[in-house]
Amino acid sequence: MQQTKRFITEGLDSIWPGKELHLLNKKAFTLVEIIVAAVLVCGSIGLWYVVLRSGTKQDKQLDQNQQYLSLRSSLMQAVRKDIRSSVKIREINKSSWEIDTVELNQADLPHLQRVNYSIDKHCKKIFRKTGGKIKSYDFSEFLKENKLNFNIVP
Repeated sequence: MQQTKRFITEGLDSIWPGKELHLLNKKAFTLVEIIVAAVLVCGSIGLWYVVLRSGTKQDKQLDQNQQYLSLRSSLMQAVRKDIRSSVKIREINKSSWEIDTVELNQADLPHLQRVNYSIDKHCKKIFRKTGGKIKSYDFSEFLKENKLNFNIVP
């Protein structure tokens, strides 16, 4: 090793007299070590990104499923409540139904209330109309190309 250093130093002396070469520094990294370290860091960052992206996609899908089930449950609860307290159920046309229900008013006396259910022409939204209030159940975000099958049989 000493011979190698002397040979390199003598060769350098002929090019740059008076300069000393410190090629055998044990603390330095070789180019191969730097490239391997860079590849490992880039690979780990890429793997982390793929895992994070996959988890985010699954999270969005679960969130969308939860929203759909919540909206569906809310609609089914309203329909069941209206059918349980119904006096009369009529089909107005293929996309609209009318339910006469009996409910208690503020004086705890029964009174007749009319509830209308209708589905839009694209079969993606259901509207519940009662006493001047309209509640819409919008399934268009979840159905994409499909149509909603909603029917109240009198």
